[in-house]
Amino acid sequence: MTALTILDMESSLRLYTEGKGFADAVLIVEADAHHPWVQLISADFDSGKVDGKKLFYCMQSLHGMLDALDMKLLCNGFRYDVYPSGMALDMGHGMMACKMVKGQPAKELVNIIDPTDDIDAIVSVDEQKAFRREWLDSFRPGKE
Repeated sequence: MTALTILDMESSLRLYTEGKGFADAVLIVEADAHHPWVQLISADFDSGKVDGKKLFYCMQSLHGMLDALDMKLLCNGFRYDVYPSGMALDMGHGMMACKMVKGQPAKELVNIIDPTDDIDAIVSVDEQKAFRREWLDSFRPGKE
């Protein structure tokens, strides 16, 4: 018996490579009830299927893969200021994530596979995690 597909979509994005510039890319996203995966395809790159327990974790694995190649995928899930809450991870495989501003509760949810034009907001996985820690710390007494 095959698993029922609950998510099957594509997102047209831009991929930036240092020294080469921008290229069009397609992000394929699929998931059944228990197993999401993503695949990024452009003229010069094919990630193969990248899977994980949640869609956001698939995207983080892809993000790390691209970091190692000095590539930036211009999507919300790769922004420094976007990270899912625990509830967002539990609902919809983490497709939606909070947009964070230090010292302010998250008010805006964004789709992690939607495109962004702000290349300066695209950072490494480690920088994204560090900003989330800084955002959380900004709510502790004595912090900005």
